[in-house]
Amino acid sequence: AGLSESEILDVELEGDRVIAVDEDGDYAGAITTGSLAVLINCIEQGVDFIAIVEEIDGGRCLVTLQPESDYE
Repeated sequence: AGLSESEILDVELEGDRVIAVDEDGDYAGAITTGSLAVLINCIEQGVDFIAIVEEIDGGRCLVTLQPESDYE
């Protein structure tokens, strides 16, 4: 099964890439953003992020990133 809108993904640092994984820990995709260096720095400083799937268009997903601690 693929991803669904409103699905919550974990965000992880894998080498020099930021990736999203589903609840089973399976790779969902790479995170691309103009602020990638800032995001990596935050993750390296210990901030845990989640990605909320907003829109799915074929193999491309639009997600909203936010610190896991802000999610309710």
